[in-house]
Amino acid sequence: MNSMQADVVDIPAAAAVVLRDRTNAAFQRTFYFQNLTANALSLVIEESADGTTWSVLVPAFVVGIMGSGTEIIPKNIVSSNMLRVKGSGGGDDRDMLVTLVRGIVDANKVWAKPLI
Repeated sequence: MNSMQADVVDIPAAAAVVLRDRTNAAFQRTFYFQNLTANALSLVIEESADGTTWSVLVPAFVVGIMGSGTEIIPKNIVSSNMLRVKGSGGGDDRDMLVTLVRGIVDANKVWAKPLI
């Protein structure tokens, strides 16, 4: 089963939390970050088991300027902890499109015998 959500977020000039995913279930999450500006954006993904102590899960990476060929960056995350994204380098409203795709396998729905 998959679910998807997308939103446009503002990235401040100085580093700050721009997105939180409070889900703490053991399934794969894939983020797609798309820069909508002429400024390169710097992002870091952190994780936390309790929502108070955070550690870096994905070190700093850059989402290139719009039209550069590096303006869309996917990040595949396998963690059962809450996640947050910290970003910097923006300046305008609506700096980045973020799409989050979650996937989970329901063991009760897996076939015991293939039909084909």
